[in-house]
Amino acid sequence: MSNFQSPKNNFIGRLLLSGMNLGHRQISRWTLKQLPRDASFSDIIDIGCGGGWTLSRLLKHWSNANVVGIDVSEASVAKSLDYNAMAVASGRCSVVLGNVASMPFPDKHFDVATAIETVYFWDPLEESLKEVRRCLKDGGWFVIGLEAGKKGQAEFWSRHVSGMHPYDAEYLKTQLLAVGFRDVEVDQGIMYARIVARK
Repeated sequence: MSNFQSPKNNFIGRLLLSGMNLGHRQISRWTLKQLPRDASFSDIIDIGCGGGWTLSRLLKHWSNANVVGIDVSEASVAKSLDYNAMAVASGRCSVVLGNVASMPFPDKHFDVATAIETVYFWDPLEESLKEVRRCLKDGGWFVIGLEAGKKGQAEFWSRHVSGMHPYDAEYLKTQLLAVGFRDVEVDQGIMYARIVARK
C-alpha cells in the first residue's frame, strides 16, 4: 500500500498526515456543509480519518454527538487520537484501526458517515459501500468528498498514486444506488465534488 493509502509510522508518513490536515480542510468544510447543522445527531463516523482534522470539525459542529474515526493506518489512528486529545479524554471521540469493508460496529449504529478524500482506496468498493450502509441508521446520511471526482482526472491520479482508483462522482452515484442508498445527489464544484446519500 502507498503512503497515501495507508500512511506509515515513520517521518514521511507523519509528515503526510500533517499535510492532509492542512490540505484537506477546504474540501472537508465544503463537503460537511451538505449536512444539516441543526440536526441532533448522536453518533457520527469519519471513515479514513487520516490526521483527524475532519473529526475535529464534526466534534465542533455537533457538540452533543459521539464521533468515531476509523482508518487502516496505525499512524493515522495515533495522529487522530493526538489531534483530538481533549475530546478523546472526555469520552466524545474514539479512533479505531480497521477497514471500511469490515467495520467493528453494530447494524444501524450511526446517524452520519463521512468519507473525505478516501473512497478511492476502498477495495472492494461494492462491499465497502454495503458496509457503510449496514452501519447507518435508517434515514442516516452518507457524505463523500472528492478531489479526483471529475471525469478525465482518472489517468492523472492513477499515474501518480499507486493503489488509487479515482472514481468520478457520477460513477459513485450509480454504485451507491446499486447497493440501496436513496436520494443520492452529486454537487460538482470547480475543484471538488461532493456526494450526499441517505439510507
